[in-house]
Amino acid sequence: MTNTSEERKCSAMSEYDKTGMADQPAIEIMDSTLRDGEQTSGVSFLPHEKLVIARKLLKDVNVDRIEVASARVSDGEKNAVSMICRYAANNGMLGRVEVLGFVDGHRSIDWIKECGGRVINLLAKGSLKHCTQQLKKTPEEHAADIRSEVAYALEQGFTVNLYLEDWSNGMKDSPEYVYGLMDALQGAGPTRSASSIRCSVWNTCARCSNAIPTPISTSMPTTTTTSR
Repeated sequence: MTNTSEERKCSAMSEYDKTGMADQPAIEIMDSTLRDGEQTSGVSFLPHEKLVIARKLLKDVNVDRIEVASARVSDGEKNAVSMICRYAANNGMLGRVEVLGFVDGHRSIDWIKECGGRVINLLAKGSLKHCTQQLKKTPEEHAADIRSEVAYALEQGFTVNLYLEDWSNGMKDSPEYVYGLMDALQGAGPTRSASSIRCSVWNTCARCSNAIPTPISTSMPTTTTTSR
């Protein structure tokens, strides 16, 4: 008996279901338009403008994630983040709103919490040069500081994404530092580990020993890019 088009479609879907979605790669889009900085050089949004854009990105464009600010920048920025988080919370989207924070003795985390946020993109040093020359710390000291920040954030009910600033130079000039840092952070609890190369973000492996970083996620392989 010849299968109808609908029967063939159902059969194909059944075979697809057997493989499971977890085996399929996926792409997430994280838009950083609202985080004033290099990606919006010469542009500064007012709080109400940020809210309007955030609503469009989350609801109309349906972007997976938006990074809306850097923590502790100004009172105006705090007002904007608070409005965006309030809107997102009222519409079940709070987990998609992210704020860039720093390894700063919990101050970024407290700032984001006061705004109503629950996701921090924690910026750490992705190269030995930045660690030793900017922070004036050893890799071990920086790793300990990161673990402290992550532990505190998780206690506050946060989701933590770890960003490695200057990762590209780190992989070129001091790959042992990058691998060692990721190994030192095993079990610390970040949802994602990501490398920050200017305004582009690519997920990297949480356990890197002998390989170039590859995509990771808690559920399925994911590559994350920013849009501008």
